Amino acid sequence: MKGRVIQDIQPTDQPDVPAAAVGAAIGVALGIMWGIVAVEVTLVIYSAIVVYSHAQNLREGGGSPPPYSHFGGPKI
Repeated sequence: MKGRVIQDIQPTDQPDVPAAAVGAAIGVALGIMWGIVAVEVTLVIYSAIVVYSHAQNLREGGGSPPPYSHFGGPKI
């Protein structure tokens, strides 16, 4: 090993990747992340509307189930 010179890796030794390819990859990654965020926000808004609607229904008295006689069960 005495006669061998180990070369240091210099910043100029990096592989040649076009800047457009790096930009496109970053753009795709950001697009996917924003898509996921949009789906999550949509689900949260939908869930809030469903819960609010159910609370309104309970307030108006429509939340109790009908008696068993309506289902053809035993009549008490």
